[in-house]
Amino acid sequence: MRYLYLVFFYSLFGYSQQIRFKVKDSLTNKGIEFVSVNFLNGYGVFSNAKGEVYLDLNGIENIELSHISYHNKTLKTNQIDSIIYLQQNFQSLKEIVVSKKSKKKYYKEDLKIKKNDSYAQFGTYGYQIASLIQIDSSNNSYLDEVYIPIEMDEVWMKVNRLNSIENSIVRISFHENVMNYPSENAIIDSENILIDKKILNRKRISHKLKEGILIPEEGIYCLITFLGKADLDGNLVLEMPLYKQKYQGKEIDFIKYHPIVIPMNLNVKSDPTYSRCVFSKDLSFSRLIPTVAVPAKYQGEEKKEYMQSRFSPNDNYSINIGFKYYKYE
Repeated sequence: MRYLYLVFFYSLFGYSQQIRFKVKDSLTNKGIEFVSVNFLNGYGVFSNAKGEVYLDLNGIENIELSHISYHNKTLKTNQIDSIIYLQQNFQSLKEIVVSKKSKKKYYKEDLKIKKNDSYAQFGTYGYQIASLIQIDSSNNSYLDEVYIPIEMDEVWMKVNRLNSIENSIVRISFHENVMNYPSENAIIDSENILIDKKILNRKRISHKLKEGILIPEEGIYCLITFLGKADLDGNLVLEMPLYKQKYQGKEIDFIKYHPIVIPMNLNVKSDPTYSRCVFSKDLSFSRLIPTVAVPAKYQGEEKKEYMQSRFSPNDNYSINIGFKYYKYE
Protein backbone atom coordinates (compact mmCIF):
# COMPACT_ATOMS: atom_id res chain seq x y z
CA MET A 1 0.00 0.00 0.00
CA ARG A 2 1.23 3.51 -0.76
CA TYR A 3 0.65 6.53 1.45
CA LEU A 4 0.84 10.26 0.87
CA TYR A 5 1.97 12.36 3.81
CA LEU A 6 1.62 16.14 3.64
CA VAL A 7 3.32 18.12 6.39
CA PHE A 8 2.70 21.83 7.07
CA PHE A 9 2.85 24.41 9.83
CA TYR A 10 2.17 28.09 10.37
CA SER A 11 4.80 30.52 9.15
CA LEU A 12 6.85 32.96 11.18
CA PHE A 13 6.19 36.58 10.29
CA GLY A 14 8.75 39.31 10.47
CA TYR A 15 11.50 41.11 8.61
CA SER A 16 13.10 38.93 5.96
CA GLN A 17 16.80 39.25 5.14
CA GLN A 18 18.35 37.23 2.35
CA ILE A 19 22.09 36.57 2.36
CA ARG A 20 24.66 34.51 0.46
CA PHE A 21 28.04 33.37 1.73
CA LYS A 22 30.76 30.83 0.94
CA VAL A 23 32.16 28.05 3.14
CA LYS A 24 35.88 27.51 2.50
CA ASP A 25 38.72 25.29 3.65
CA SER A 26 40.92 27.31 6.03
CA LEU A 27 44.10 25.81 4.50
CA THR A 28 43.39 25.59 0.78
CA ASN A 29 40.92 28.50 0.54
CA LYS A 30 38.74 26.30 -1.70
CA GLY A 31 34.97 26.11 -1.41
CA ILE A 32 33.63 23.05 0.46
CA GLU A 33 30.81 21.16 -1.22
CA PHE A 34 27.77 19.79 0.68
CA VAL A 35 28.45 21.38 4.05
CA SER A 36 25.40 20.83 6.28
CA VAL A 37 23.98 24.21 7.36
CA ASN A 38 21.66 23.45 10.26
CA PHE A 39 19.20 26.20 11.25
CA LEU A 40 18.82 24.52 14.67
CA ASN A 41 15.04 24.66 14.33
CA GLY A 42 14.49 21.33 12.57
CA TYR A 43 15.47 22.51 9.08
CA GLY A 44 18.56 23.29 7.06
CA VAL A 45 20.30 23.24 3.67
CA PHE A 46 23.58 22.17 2.06
CA SER A 47 26.29 24.19 0.28
CA ASN A 48 26.69 23.77 -3.48
CA ALA A 49 29.76 22.71 -5.50
CA LYS A 50 31.41 26.12 -4.93
CA GLY A 51 30.69 26.12 -1.20
CA GLU A 52 27.95 28.73 -1.66
CA VAL A 53 24.94 28.96 0.66
CA TYR A 54 21.74 30.98 0.28
CA LEU A 55 19.69 31.84 3.37
CA ASP A 56 16.52 33.72 4.19
CA LEU A 57 17.20 34.70 7.81
CA ASN A 58 13.57 35.17 8.77
CA GLY A 59 13.15 33.30 12.08
CA ILE A 60 16.74 31.92 12.08
CA GLU A 61 18.99 33.07 14.95
CA ASN A 62 21.85 30.55 14.84
CA ILE A 63 23.35 28.12 12.36
CA GLU A 64 25.68 25.14 12.77
CA LEU A 65 28.01 24.13 9.94
CA SER A 66 29.22 20.53 9.78
CA HIS A 67 31.03 18.27 7.35
CA ILE A 68 32.54 14.83 7.86
CA SER A 69 36.06 16.10 7.03
CA TYR A 70 35.92 19.33 9.06
CA HIS A 71 35.36 20.57 12.60
CA ASN A 72 31.85 21.89 13.31
CA LYS A 73 31.25 25.62 13.69
CA THR A 74 28.24 27.39 15.27
CA LEU A 75 27.50 31.05 14.54
CA LYS A 76 24.86 33.63 15.31
CA THR A 77 23.31 34.88 12.09
CA ASN A 78 24.45 38.43 12.82
CA GLN A 79 28.04 37.11 12.84
CA ILE A 80 27.93 35.64 9.34
CA ASP A 81 30.54 37.08 6.98
CA SER A 82 30.73 36.66 3.21
CA ILE A 83 33.21 33.81 3.80
CA ILE A 84 33.17 31.22 6.62
CA TYR A 85 36.25 29.05 7.07
CA LEU A 86 36.22 25.49 8.42
CA GLN A 87 39.26 23.66 9.77
CA GLN A 88 40.05 20.17 8.49
CA ASN A 89 39.52 17.22 10.79
CA PHE A 90 42.41 14.97 9.83
CA GLN A 91 41.23 12.09 12.03
CA SER A 92 37.65 11.96 10.76
CA LEU A 93 38.25 8.99 8.46
CA LYS A 94 39.70 5.57 9.17
CA GLU A 95 42.51 4.15 7.11
CA ILE A 96 41.51 1.20 4.96
CA VAL A 97 44.04 -1.62 4.70
CA VAL A 98 43.36 -3.98 1.80
CA SER A 99 45.22 -7.23 1.42
CA LYS A 100 47.62 -7.47 -1.51
CA LYS A 101 46.71 -11.07 -2.27
CA SER A 102 46.14 -11.47 -5.99
CA LYS A 103 43.10 -13.69 -6.32
CA LYS A 104 39.61 -12.31 -5.69
CA LYS A 105 36.32 -14.16 -5.81
CA TYR A 106 33.13 -12.09 -6.14
CA TYR A 107 29.71 -12.76 -4.57
CA LYS A 108 26.45 -10.89 -5.09
CA GLU A 109 23.29 -10.28 -3.04
CA ASP A 110 20.77 -8.69 -5.41
CA LEU A 111 17.83 -6.45 -4.55
CA LYS A 112 14.84 -8.25 -3.07
CA ILE A 113 11.86 -6.02 -3.77
CA LYS A 114 8.38 -7.39 -3.28
CA LYS A 115 5.41 -6.26 -5.31
CA ASN A 116 3.07 -3.71 -3.70
CA ASP A 117 5.72 -2.64 -1.20
CA SER A 118 5.23 0.33 1.07
CA TYR A 119 7.35 3.37 0.34
CA ALA A 120 9.57 5.54 2.50
CA GLN A 121 9.22 9.28 2.02
CA PHE A 122 12.70 10.43 1.09
CA GLY A 123 12.91 13.68 -0.89
CA THR A 124 13.12 16.26 1.91
CA TYR A 125 16.26 18.15 2.90
CA GLY A 126 18.65 16.14 5.05
CA TYR A 127 16.45 13.03 5.29
CA GLN A 128 18.55 9.91 5.92
CA ILE A 129 17.94 6.19 5.67
CA ALA A 130 20.39 3.70 7.23
CA SER A 131 20.36 0.06 6.12
CA LEU A 132 22.58 -2.68 7.55
CA ILE A 133 24.75 -4.75 5.18
CA GLN A 134 25.71 -8.07 6.74
CA ILE A 135 26.75 -11.49 5.46
CA ASP A 136 26.82 -14.90 7.14
CA SER A 137 30.55 -15.41 6.74
CA SER A 138 32.35 -12.06 6.80
CA ASN A 139 35.88 -13.42 7.20
CA ASN A 140 38.15 -11.54 4.79
CA SER A 141 35.17 -10.12 2.87
CA TYR A 142 35.20 -6.66 1.27
CA LEU A 143 32.22 -4.61 0.10
CA ASP A 144 32.64 -3.65 -3.57
CA GLU A 145 29.31 -2.28 -4.86
CA VAL A 146 25.81 -1.44 -3.57
CA TYR A 147 22.39 -1.39 -5.27
CA ILE A 148 19.74 0.87 -3.74
CA PRO A 149 16.09 0.79 -4.89
CA ILE A 150 14.61 4.19 -5.78
CA GLU A 151 11.48 5.29 -7.66
CA MET A 152 9.37 8.30 -8.53
CA ASP A 153 6.49 9.03 -6.16
CA GLU A 154 3.76 8.39 -8.70
CA VAL A 155 0.93 9.37 -6.32
CA TRP A 156 2.51 12.77 -5.69
CA MET A 157 3.15 13.21 -9.41
CA LYS A 158 -0.49 12.45 -10.23
CA VAL A 159 -1.95 14.67 -7.48
CA ASN A 160 0.23 17.61 -8.50
CA ARG A 161 -0.16 16.92 -12.25
CA LEU A 162 3.57 16.58 -12.87
CA ASN A 163 4.88 14.88 -16.01
CA SER A 164 8.56 14.86 -15.03
CA ILE A 165 10.80 15.74 -12.09
CA GLU A 166 14.08 17.58 -11.80
CA ASN A 167 17.37 15.85 -11.07
CA SER A 168 18.48 15.51 -7.47
CA ILE A 169 21.60 14.60 -5.50
CA VAL A 170 21.98 12.01 -2.75
CA ARG A 171 25.00 11.21 -0.60
CA ILE A 172 26.07 7.63 0.10
CA SER A 173 28.33 6.84 3.04
CA PHE A 174 29.29 3.76 5.05
CA HIS A 175 29.41 3.58 8.84
CA GLU A 176 30.41 1.11 11.53
CA ASN A 177 27.72 -0.77 13.42
CA VAL A 178 27.93 0.52 17.00
CA MET A 179 25.43 -1.20 19.31
CA ASN A 180 23.10 -1.82 16.33
CA TYR A 181 23.14 1.81 15.17
CA PRO A 182 25.32 3.56 12.57
CA SER A 183 28.30 5.52 13.92
CA GLU A 184 28.44 9.25 13.21
CA ASN A 185 31.79 9.11 11.38
CA ALA A 186 32.03 7.49 7.96
CA ILE A 187 34.51 4.69 7.34
CA ILE A 188 35.69 6.24 4.05
CA ASP A 189 34.92 9.47 2.18
CA SER A 190 31.23 9.76 1.30
CA GLU A 191 30.26 10.04 -2.37
CA ASN A 192 27.52 12.06 -4.03
CA ILE A 193 25.25 10.54 -6.68
CA LEU A 194 23.21 12.42 -9.29
CA ILE A 195 19.69 10.97 -9.55
CA ASP A 196 18.47 11.52 -13.11
CA LYS A 197 15.85 9.99 -15.39
CA LYS A 198 18.09 7.05 -16.32
CA ILE A 199 18.45 5.97 -12.69
CA LEU A 200 14.73 6.45 -12.01
CA ASN A 201 13.85 4.39 -15.09
CA ARG A 202 16.17 1.60 -13.87
CA LYS A 203 14.65 1.97 -10.38
CA ARG A 204 18.01 1.52 -8.70
CA ILE A 205 21.20 3.30 -7.77
CA SER A 206 24.24 1.20 -8.65
CA HIS A 207 27.29 2.53 -6.82
CA LYS A 208 30.77 1.00 -7.05
CA LEU A 209 33.11 1.91 -4.20
CA LYS A 210 36.52 3.41 -4.97
CA GLU A 211 38.02 1.18 -2.27
CA GLY A 212 36.82 -2.11 -0.82
CA ILE A 213 35.52 -1.92 2.77
CA LEU A 214 36.19 -4.84 5.10
CA ILE A 215 32.83 -6.20 6.31
CA PRO A 216 33.03 -7.13 10.00
CA GLU A 217 30.86 -9.81 11.58
CA GLU A 218 28.42 -7.19 12.92
CA GLY A 219 28.06 -5.65 9.44
CA ILE A 220 28.27 -2.06 8.26
CA TYR A 221 25.56 0.54 7.65
CA CYS A 222 24.92 2.15 4.29
CA LEU A 223 23.60 5.67 4.92
CA ILE A 224 21.65 7.45 2.16
CA THR A 225 21.09 11.21 2.56
CA PHE A 226 18.90 13.44 0.38
CA LEU A 227 20.84 16.66 -0.38
CA GLY A 228 18.45 18.48 -2.69
CA LYS A 229 17.55 19.27 -6.29
CA ALA A 230 20.17 19.58 -9.03
CA ASP A 231 20.31 21.89 -12.04
CA LEU A 232 20.91 20.81 -15.65
CA ASP A 233 24.68 20.74 -15.02
CA GLY A 234 24.28 18.42 -12.02
CA ASN A 235 25.01 21.10 -9.40
CA LEU A 236 23.02 21.48 -6.20
CA VAL A 237 20.28 24.14 -6.43
CA LEU A 238 20.53 26.82 -3.73
CA GLU A 239 17.12 27.29 -2.12
CA MET A 240 15.40 27.35 1.25
CA PRO A 241 13.63 24.13 2.38
CA LEU A 242 10.22 25.84 2.72
CA TYR A 243 7.81 27.70 0.48
CA LYS A 244 4.85 29.96 1.32
CA GLN A 245 1.31 29.35 0.17
CA LYS A 246 -2.14 30.46 1.31
CA TYR A 247 -4.22 27.82 3.07
CA GLN A 248 -7.72 28.57 4.44
CA GLY A 249 -7.01 32.29 4.26
CA LYS A 250 -3.66 32.13 6.06
CA GLU A 251 -0.11 32.13 4.74
CA ILE A 252 1.51 28.81 5.54
CA ASP A 253 5.07 27.52 5.25
CA PHE A 254 5.10 24.17 3.45
CA ILE A 255 8.06 21.79 3.41
CA LYS A 256 9.54 21.35 -0.06
CA TYR A 257 9.41 17.75 -1.22
CA HIS A 258 11.13 16.15 -4.19
CA PRO A 259 8.98 13.19 -5.33
CA ILE A 260 11.43 10.29 -5.07
CA VAL A 261 10.85 7.38 -2.72
CA ILE A 262 12.62 4.21 -1.60
CA PRO A 263 10.68 0.90 -1.46
CA MET A 264 10.69 -0.89 1.87
CA ASN A 265 9.62 -4.37 2.92
CA LEU A 266 7.68 -5.52 5.96
CA ASN A 267 9.87 -8.24 7.45
CA VAL A 268 9.71 -8.89 11.18
CA LYS A 269 12.75 -11.20 11.15
CA SER A 270 15.20 -8.86 9.41
CA ASP A 271 17.27 -6.14 11.03
CA PRO A 272 15.36 -2.85 11.07
CA THR A 273 16.20 0.07 8.79
CA TYR A 274 16.57 3.42 10.53
CA SER A 275 15.80 6.99 9.50
CA ARG A 276 16.24 10.55 10.73
CA CYS A 277 16.72 14.11 9.49
CA VAL A 278 20.20 15.57 9.97
CA PHE A 279 18.62 18.94 10.82
CA SER A 280 16.36 17.63 13.61
CA LYS A 281 16.98 18.75 17.18
CA ASP A 282 17.00 15.09 18.19
CA LEU A 283 19.59 13.31 16.03
CA SER A 284 18.77 9.82 17.29
CA PHE A 285 17.74 7.27 14.67
CA SER A 286 14.19 5.89 14.63
CA ARG A 287 12.78 2.81 13.01
CA LEU A 288 11.55 3.35 9.49
CA ILE A 289 7.75 3.43 9.16
CA PRO A 290 5.43 4.03 6.20
CA THR A 291 4.32 7.59 5.52
CA VAL A 292 0.72 8.12 6.57
CA ALA A 293 -1.92 10.50 5.18
CA VAL A 294 -3.39 12.21 8.24
CA PRO A 295 -6.81 13.95 7.97
CA ALA A 296 -6.57 17.67 8.74
CA LYS A 297 -9.04 17.38 11.66
CA TYR A 298 -6.47 15.41 13.69
CA GLN A 299 -3.91 17.50 15.60
CA GLY A 300 -1.53 16.93 18.51
CA GLU A 301 -2.10 13.68 20.40
CA GLU A 302 -5.02 12.73 18.14
CA LYS A 303 -2.70 12.97 15.13
CA LYS A 304 -0.12 10.78 16.88
CA GLU A 305 -2.73 8.19 17.86
CA TYR A 306 -4.15 8.12 14.33
CA MET A 307 -0.70 7.48 12.83
CA GLN A 308 0.01 4.71 15.35
CA SER A 309 -3.32 3.07 14.50
CA ARG A 310 -2.30 2.68 10.86
CA PHE A 311 0.44 0.15 11.57
CA SER A 312 1.45 -2.24 14.34
CA PRO A 313 4.25 -1.13 16.70
CA ASN A 314 5.72 -4.63 16.24
CA ASP A 315 6.01 -4.22 12.47
CA ASN A 316 9.61 -4.16 11.30
CA TYR A 317 10.25 -2.37 8.00
CA SER A 318 13.52 -2.69 6.14
CA ILE A 319 15.09 -1.54 2.89
CA ASN A 320 16.81 -4.49 1.30
CA ILE A 321 19.93 -3.06 -0.29
CA GLY A 322 21.65 -5.29 -2.82
CA PHE A 323 25.43 -5.49 -2.80
CA LYS A 324 28.48 -7.20 -4.28
CA TYR A 325 31.49 -8.20 -2.24
CA TYR A 326 34.72 -10.14 -2.75
CA LYS A 327 37.04 -12.39 -0.79
CA TYR A 328 40.72 -13.11 -1.16
CA GLU A 329 41.02 -16.84 -1.65
